Amino acid sequence: MNTKPKLFVSYAHEGGTFPIRDYISKMFSEGSRGKFDLLVDKGLLTGEDLSSFMSSLDSCFGVIILLTPTYKNRVLTRQGGVYEEFTRILQNKSIREEDFFIWPILVSGTFQESVPAEIESKLCLNLTKLHILNGQPIGDHKNTTDDLKKIIKHARDLSPFTNKDYYAEKDRVRKRLFDEPKADFNNPQNRALIEEIIVQNNALQKVSIRDSVIIKGRKGSGKSTLTQVIPYIYSNKFLIDIPVNANKLDLDNIFTNVVGKPEIEISKAISLKRKEVLKMGWKFFIHLMYIDALLLYNHKSKHPLLVPEDKTRLYTFLTDFHHEYNCTGTLEGLEKEERYAEMCMILFPYAVSKVIDYITVVRHKFAEGHEISIADWNTYFTEKRFFQYCLTDPIINVLRKYTERLAFLNKKILFTLDNFDNAFYDERKNILRATDFGDSFIHEELTKRASKDTDLLYALFQIVYDSNRISLSSDFIFSVFSFCITIPEDIYFDIERLHRDSYVFINKVQTLNWTGVELMLLLIKRLEKYTGKKVNGKTAKAGIKSAEEMLQQIFSEQFRDIPAYIDIEFNDLRYSVPLFIYILRHTFWRPREIILYYADIISALNTFKQRKIPLTQDDIKIIVRKIATHIIETEFINEFNTHCVNIEDIISRFKHRPQILSYQDMTEILDKVQFQFTSPNKNPYIQNTLVEKIWFLYQIGFLGIVLTDEKAAEEKLHKYSFIFNAGSQILLKNRLDEEKDFMGHTFIIHPVFFEYLSLTKEKNKEFVLNFDHEYLRSQDKYFTLQYA
Repeated sequence: MNTKPKLFVSYAHEGGTFPIRDYISKMFSEGSRGKFDLLVDKGLLTGEDLSSFMSSLDSCFGVIILLTPTYKNRVLTRQGGVYEEFTRILQNKSIREEDFFIWPILVSGTFQESVPAEIESKLCLNLTKLHILNGQPIGDHKNTTDDLKKIIKHARDLSPFTNKDYYAEKDRVRKRLFDEPKADFNNPQNRALIEEIIVQNNALQKVSIRDSVIIKGRKGSGKSTLTQVIPYIYSNKFLIDIPVNANKLDLDNIFTNVVGKPEIEISKAISLKRKEVLKMGWKFFIHLMYIDALLLYNHKSKHPLLVPEDKTRLYTFLTDFHHEYNCTGTLEGLEKEERYAEMCMILFPYAVSKVIDYITVVRHKFAEGHEISIADWNTYFTEKRFFQYCLTDPIINVLRKYTERLAFLNKKILFTLDNFDNAFYDERKNILRATDFGDSFIHEELTKRASKDTDLLYALFQIVYDSNRISLSSDFIFSVFSFCITIPEDIYFDIERLHRDSYVFINKVQTLNWTGVELMLLLIKRLEKYTGKKVNGKTAKAGIKSAEEMLQQIFSEQFRDIPAYIDIEFNDLRYSVPLFIYILRHTFWRPREIILYYADIISALNTFKQRKIPLTQDDIKIIVRKIATHIIETEFINEFNTHCVNIEDIISRFKHRPQILSYQDMTEILDKVQFQFTSPNKNPYIQNTLVEKIWFLYQIGFLGIVLTDEKAAEEKLHKYSFIFNAGSQILLKNRLDEEKDFMGHTFIIHPVFFEYLSLTKEKNKEFVLNFDHEYLRSQDKYFTLQYA
């Protein structure tokens, strides 16, 4: 069965059109190089159904329309086959949009005489000066045939990626490589998968050597997986883990009904900031989850921790505070993840509202009309009194007893909190969609939302920061708690801008970065899972194989028809780049991107094999170009416009610019544009200056720095240093000094934007970010030593 993509030729049957029809058909057939077949009604036999032939348009990836005055006239007068074909063409374009292509070619008459109104907006190839005699062009025809060859190449490049089979295969492979390995690790049957698919990267090392960490990272960097596997990788360290999904905290309810305003006025002299209320709410919530976790552990474990009397006391406390909370049913009826999702929905709003209740209780201690002084307020409104009010002394004493027991056993309670991405972004995206209200409304609403979100996180950060500095007696449980909190990178930018003392978190907030070797190992593990074939990691003579050797082995054994190298011609020089390096330079060094690229390459290989079409280097370049555009539009812009509203406008200012830029170039491009951050700037160290604009673009990976060979050797960095492969120190050092220290820098735009922004390479001396495996190994070693 012929499964090649097909290209349809639509034209009006008239004597003068046939010679050029045959010539164009011949050019397309030869130029397809076997990637697609051409459908022309010239090959129909007498008696065949013409309407049936026309219906084959619906399965074609595109159409060539040979435009003449007769063609347009038959469309206008709705005559015969031409009208039926043209109607089908418009219908396919309407339904399939970007997956159906139209190449209009003017072969006679003028544009006005020959082009139907429905396709007037399309660029039309003019071949009216091309004359055919005996099947060959005559006269000066080089320019016209060169233009025709460009269309043929475009069709050839697109054709393999427009087939329905390809899209179905792409969905299947993406699911196998990306979704299926995201196992439910709470299920004991899936624990073995941790060894099979998890790379113990530097982020996991950070967790192992610190009691509490806050991990920031971009979407797709692996934050969720990190929180899922920690309890099992370090099971000897943790007796109990409490996994909290931020998307289940019912934040909209809390921000609307409980703490909607930035401050709560107590008296003329006293007001409580929202973040102070939220901090107490977080602490009470953690106490409640601790009680629930002790009960759950006691229920599940073969060696119960609680004595019957204490179990009854804790159980009664939980059931009493909320009649809807059926402790026995919850323990027996729900899996762990579902259970905690339900608990968060109930407990977090309750915990925060309890703080508001306590404020009212303290107010009532004073006579009506009494002006409450700060001293009066501080006497009664303390965390110790709050917990006595909420928990009662008997419950506090029970918790203290088992906290001391856990400390004696040298065991920790792991509290993980993840999925702030969805918890925050859903509401912010809804605000961004409110275009009917105007830009000023959107910006104001995003600012309000950013203030709420950062207050929530800032309050939690303080608890994590203080967890090893216990001073208040009410905080004793935190001596056995380890925290792993993951947050989106751009939300942390909001915290930096909104809170003057956010610098105290610098050593507690770690960035989830991957090294090139770690990404290679992740790919190997995913491909092993996909193929069901293990790579032989050892050889008798050489010992353990390197990551690149293992990757090379799995491709030579399982994917030998995928090109191992990609040839690049750049400024009259030819480079042969290993496929992994070629893909890596089109990413922000995140697992999601690596998997997307390889999933689509494998999908193309599988589909092409069915059609007996080879997968070429050019095909891989097309795939990479498509995925790069997808990453920029649906992830990069879509992610950061909730923090910087005009990020798309900012990066568009670099269109048609050189990829390598001087400080003067940066001044020209950015000096007059204001970065419209959703969070108002309250941090004196962060201003909307040129230095801060460059710093922001560096932080999000758009800009890098070109180091001299001497500087790169001194800093042990790559010549092209980006946040993802070099970290922040190289630019942070100068950011904290004077602006003049920035002036000597040369900047570079990330290669993933090269075609998207139509950048020029006039200042490039070489093919940038052409890493080699030796560099990837040294970078991996550097990061490993950093956290050893």
